[in-house]
Amino acid sequence: EALQRLARDGWVDIHQGKPTRVCDYWKEGTLGVLNALSEHPNQLPQNFVPNLLSVRLSMAPMFTELAVANAPAAVVVLLEERENLDNSPTAYSEFDWFLQHQLTILSNNPVFVMMLNGFKDLYLNLAPYYFAIPEARRHSFQYYEDLANAAQENDARRANALTEQIMRDSLFYWRRTKLT
Repeated sequence: EALQRLARDGWVDIHQGKPTRVCDYWKEGTLGVLNALSEHPNQLPQNFVPNLLSVRLSMAPMFTELAVANAPAAVVVLLEERENLDNSPTAYSEFDWFLQHQLTILSNNPVFVMMLNGFKDLYLNLAPYYFAIPEARRHSFQYYEDLANAAQENDARRANALTEQIMRDSLFYWRRTKLT
């Protein structure tokens, strides 16, 4: 059973009657490999998080724009929770995950939801390092404010631009974490 799980996640290749082969997880791995790597944040391969953030940069502006276009009032309600946000890395990590997840749902594209769900453990393991930087928390809070305004104005294109900018800025802040 353990070997089957390793095979399913892309760590090994098993074929009946042939030797088991250890895979190159960068070329053959699945989201299971990403989650396993996230359990050891102090031992991540070089450029792991910047590469991950570049993927998020490709996805998040699109699903945020769709969410605001499809359900601006629901986005505003989601973002009202920012007012109760405790100024701690854990609180910000949990709120940001919740927000991103809800935005994928409101995008009405279930592929975004499934893809983001595959990153949940990884995100929740790594985000506290990012949100441990007070400036990153302040910057994110401003993003939540600006996104709420864009949603109130039903400005999906602005929501896209704001999200693209915060994703780009996150690379800057990430380089200041103790994991780089």
